[in-house]
Amino acid sequence: MVMGIPAKVIGYVDDQDPSLNMKHGGDIFQSIPHADAILLKLVMHNWSNEDCVKILQRCREASKHNDEGRKGKVLIIDMVLNRDEDEADMTEVKLFFDVLMTVLLAGGRQKTEKEWERLFLESGFMSYKIILFLCLRSLIQVFP
Repeated sequence: MVMGIPAKVIGYVDDQDPSLNMKHGGDIFQSIPHADAILLKLVMHNWSNEDCVKILQRCREASKHNDEGRKGKVLIIDMVLNRDEDEADMTEVKLFFDVLMTVLLAGGRQKTEKEWERLFLESGFMSYKIILFLCLRSLIQVFP
């Protein structure tokens, strides 16, 4: 994952073997480097609501303002249960994944739109937008 604008990482990339992937270690519960956009793809369903709030708080801190004063955003790709536009068989598949998360992960689960909203508000975010795509998954844009 590359965090920052390309001009800031050009020197790093040029000095590296092109066959190596760039990797950044860290603890998402401690801090996240400042960024214009933070992508959490299929991450949030792995954690309890309390841990999701901690992760989102770190994301909010990292996306508040950049050097030019622009606010960033958090992009979450994950399932949203009980969407009005879901067909019955899609709802059934999503609920199956919810049961799977509950069995495999302590506290992990899929979330409804109301549950997502509660997590965003608890984390200090002001607004969000959900766009359904790729059948089971949605793109959730969250703004500080």
